[in-house]
Amino acid sequence: MKRAELSQISCPNCGAGLGILGGGRVMVQICGYCGTALDAIEDYKVLRRFANLQRPASPFAIGMTGEIMTVSWTIIGTLGQTETAGGRSWHWVDHLIYSPTHGYSWLSVEDGHLILTRRYRGSCAPAWLQEAVVEAAENPPTVQAGGRTYTYYETSASTVTFAEGEFTWRPMVGDRTV
Repeated sequence: MKRAELSQISCPNCGAGLGILGGGRVMVQICGYCGTALDAIEDYKVLRRFANLQRPASPFAIGMTGEIMTVSWTIIGTLGQTETAGGRSWHWVDHLIYSPTHGYSWLSVEDGHLILTRRYRGSCAPAWLQEAVVEAAENPPTVQAGGRTYTYYETSASTVTFAEGEFTWRPMVGDRTV
């Protein structure tokens, strides 16, 4: 049976029912009950298992739906993230959200704040700021986009500490991103 025809699968490891929520670009589904990562491209075969991970606190859960700026979204994935620097740690939760009309975006929860992140498809100048340029700048660099000026204040490196749900790539606990 093709993914487009499915609305739910059973985890081959623990038997839990897992909803199919995320559209055609989903590559992996990670069971929220046993942590088994399943290949959504290859008939949900088992890839690996993330055992005994601590689910991060969030007011949102996989499958919840809502409207943001008149667009209907469904939460399809949850990542726990941690950044550590200078002996301190910061923790937040990134929820991958999906809309059949608007694609994929992120809804992040940190210290009681919500942040919606969407891909910007317009042009900007400069086109890309490298981490080394930002960190070496005497003043915060700026970017021009859509007739507005945006100031780049900081760069952070985070590590994935938890993963469940559907993703458009294969997340691994311990993956780092800047």
